[in-house]
Amino acid sequence: MINYQVVKESLWDQYLGHYTAFGVNVYFNQGDVKEKITCVSDVFLDQEKADQFVCHCNQTQLDVVDLLSAIEEAI
Repeated sequence: MINYQVVKESLWDQYLGHYTAFGVNVYFNQGDVKEKITCVSDVFLDQEKADQFVCHCNQTQLDVVDLLSAIEEAI
C-alpha cells in the first residue's frame, strides 16, 4: 500500500532567507515494513494545503508515477 505524508522543512534561499515549506514523502507499506519511495521537497508554503493534498493522494491511492503531475495541478 502506498502512503503519502507531509514533511515540514526549514529551508534557506539567498533571496528569501529562511522559510518553512512542506514537501511530500511517499512510502510503501507492507505489514510492519515501511520503505520510503521518494520525496518531493519544497512544494507548499501552507501546511493546510499540503495536508489536504496528501489526504487526497491517500484517499484516491494516487499512483506514484502521477505524483508530479498532481503537484503541478495543485499549485
